[in-house]
Amino acid sequence: LTSRMLHGLLARTGSWPLALVRSPIEYELDDPTAPHLRAGLYVGNFGHHFYGQFRYEVILVELRECSTLDEARALFRRPFEDGGGMPQEVEQVLSELPAGEKSTFIVGQKVTGDFHVPAGQASFIVLLGPRSARDRLDRARGEPPRVVSNRTTHEQERIRESWPGFGTLAMPGFGGPTWADGWLVRLEPRDGEPGGADRFGFMWDRNQDAVILEYLRAQTTSPFLSRKWLPEGLR
Repeated sequence: LTSRMLHGLLARTGSWPLALVRSPIEYELDDPTAPHLRAGLYVGNFGHHFYGQFRYEVILVELRECSTLDEARALFRRPFEDGGGMPQEVEQVLSELPAGEKSTFIVGQKVTGDFHVPAGQASFIVLLGPRSARDRLDRARGEPPRVVSNRTTHEQERIRESWPGFGTLAMPGFGGPTWADGWLVRLEPRDGEPGGADRFGFMWDRNQDAVILEYLRAQTTSPFLSRKWLPEGLR
């Protein structure tokens, strides 16, 4: 965001819209099969040339635990009736869980948006657990992806691991939003990177390409993104 952009916005609209940028909910998943994706703010290049300077978007990635099916449904809820609820595949596998068993998700929420999906809406939601539910969703989809196109570089990259999820697709103005099948993917290290280097992205089945997530390093030293200064009940 540049001063020129701010002055242009002020000249056209007479105001500057503000949005809350918060830190992720503090929650750690004790599951060795879950992705070791650090919660926080990430930048993704959504790659569409018609987004221009706005193709780089900020995503808040956090882990969410749901004690009931209704809590899980709320993650997929849109701000209006026809915005699509929980996909039927997730509804089915979660409804078969024993009473009291919790489900866990990774949620990627847009902090900055575009003219298809605005700020505040979920860009993607990924089912992590329980493992039995994730495995059933995996089997229903068939063979997981092995290779994906990097939306930034357009290069083919090998996938080390993947987890089933759903990404938002919408027409301009957030018209007719739907949940489309997708995957959170962990990519193989690039040449010259250490073997333990983790790179993650989200890919849509429809396009077979991935938005690569780059962790914002500045947040590690930004006190306003820490939840420790909040009252204990709001952390």
